[in-house]
Amino acid sequence: MFLAIQDTSELKIYDDGKRTGRALGKIKKGNAFGVLLHPLLALDADSGTVLGLAGGSVWTRSKAVQAPQRPTPAARQGVPRAGIATAEQAKQTLAAARLITIIDDREGDFYAHWALTPAANVHLLTRLMNDHALVKGGTVRMALTRLPVVATAVNRVAPAPPTVLPAQLISRCASAR
Repeated sequence: MFLAIQDTSELKIYDDGKRTGRALGKIKKGNAFGVLLHPLLALDADSGTVLGLAGGSVWTRSKAVQAPQRPTPAARQGVPRAGIATAEQAKQTLAAARLITIIDDREGDFYAHWALTPAANVHLLTRLMNDHALVKGGTVRMALTRLPVVATAVNRVAPAPPTVLPAQLISRCASAR
């Protein structure tokens, strides 16, 4: 069994005053220049051994990021397309695996990825960023509150030492099928 972990990173390129970084795309909120990296790291779930990259993509944006006024279709979003393409690469790279569990960052939180990525031996875990509407009514978060809690954990975090606060994680899960 393999875990395939995706995360989007912005690699800022230092501009030495000669505007060399400006040949790259805009990152952050358009106030820096660099490239976007969407790697998928493969690990053996039983041993914890890091196997290496199972897929990924690197790209630049041609203009600054702007908050959409309404939801943007997946076909026009850079990160979601990269997420689907990277997941497809992993499915091919790790094809001999009994089970592949792809773990997405919050950019993977969209319908197209949920519909296209899962397969008989491929599971997709997503950090839910937005509360999506369901076909039969309600939202994903409303439906999750009706599921039993499968695990809990409490950790102490220090947002601004010496302040230490408890952070509670509650895990609920269900198949999206």
